[in-house]
Amino acid sequence: MTARIDKTVLIAVYAGLLGFSNIAATKVIEIQTWTTWTTTAGIVPIAGAFLISDVCVERYGQDAGYRLVRGGVITLIAVIMLSQLVIRLPGDGNGLEPVLAQSTPILIASVATIAFSQWADIELFSFIRNKTDNPIAANLGSTMITSLIDTTGFAGLAFVIIPSLIGGLVLPLTAVAT
Repeated sequence: MTARIDKTVLIAVYAGLLGFSNIAATKVIEIQTWTTWTTTAGIVPIAGAFLISDVCVERYGQDAGYRLVRGGVITLIAVIMLSQLVIRLPGDGNGLEPVLAQSTPILIASVATIAFSQWADIELFSFIRNKTDNPIAANLGSTMITSLIDTTGFAGLAFVIIPSLIGGLVLPLTAVAT
């Protein structure tokens, strides 16, 4: 009984982090290291989602990890559909409609990049885990590589490619690449 509850909690928290990451992605942040990195605040909940998928794979296996990711992708698709419905409902959105409309490229990019990067994370985590028998090395190695893929792909899709195709705020490549 405990294992089922644990898995259910992992799925719920994972889906919640993915959903919130799309709200957080509307905020651009700067991280100071030896240089300044400009990204979205969406990287914070996404880091948690990557950790949860690795925990799920470690505890329940690759198939459970793939089911977790499918559940998250379905959740994001539901968020896209519901946000589009809310935009089209009559009435005063009190500022909600511009936020939801701006989030459409973010949501579409999120579905595409999370589906690919999380699949890659599960594969890479399992590979490193099997080679090293070290779950911490597997988590850090797979998450660093695949979150870079996710963040780079997301920024390009959400702020350049998709808004160019469907409308929305298009940022210059110099802003997206920093």
